Amino acid sequence: MHPYVDIGPLHIPSYGLCLVAGALFAFLLLLYTWRFRAVSRDDAYYTAIYAVIGGLIGAKLLYLVVELPSILENPRILLGMIFGGAVFYGGLIGGIAGGLLYTRRYKTSVLDTADVLLPSLALAHAFGRVGCFFAGCCYGMACDSPISVVYPEGSYPPAGVPLLPTQLMEAAFLLLLCGFLVLRLKKSARRGEIAGWYALLYGVWRFVIEFFRSDPRGSVWIFSTSQLISLALIPIGLFLLLRAKKAAKTKE
Repeated sequence: MHPYVDIGPLHIPSYGLCLVAGALFAFLLLLYTWRFRAVSRDDAYYTAIYAVIGGLIGAKLLYLVVELPSILENPRILLGMIFGGAVFYGGLIGGIAGGLLYTRRYKTSVLDTADVLLPSLALAHAFGRVGCFFAGCCYGMACDSPISVVYPEGSYPPAGVPLLPTQLMEAAFLLLLCGFLVLRLKKSARRGEIAGWYALLYGVWRFVIEFFRSDPRGSVWIFSTSQLISLALIPIGLFLLLRAKKAAKTKE
């Protein structure tokens, strides 16, 4: 685990560096993807900026909700939220809200914009999961396997125990998902199809991988908070895919 990187006198969190790198490569990818839908480059970029701002707010708010019992017991946890503590699905919901705010204000296509932005989101998320691995959060269950990792003493995860690197497993999935979405975007002109594939595939993946995580996080009954959101995301993805297919047939 390498939670910090020392660059001269600077003591920089590895997670933050991964987020910055992810954002940079995500915007570079957006330079390529925007042209495959009826959305201008400027609109794509400004929507992304609105989404990033909304995502940061949403990620913090959902983290606050999930950790509310712990915060009530120890309010000092709130101080740590300044530099850490975020929930991806909160960021996704907040990002959608921020993106919708821009599209409604400037009358741009929601589905076209979503199609060109979501491959970049998957790419940025992959970098974020690598950051989680370095920070030690979002770790997997104890498992003695060829891919398991052992964290040293003083780490956030249980030390000296082989753990599944669910962070890196998700990073690998997200890279594959990004590549798939870009290929579909180039091949298909169906509006909303990329959004549908993202919602369906990530929803299924996240629901499954949550069973292999062992870090403390919010839950309702036998499911984690993220699994419940995944169960809502999957039918949304199916709906968007069927809608895109039906719209294409209507044009024919």
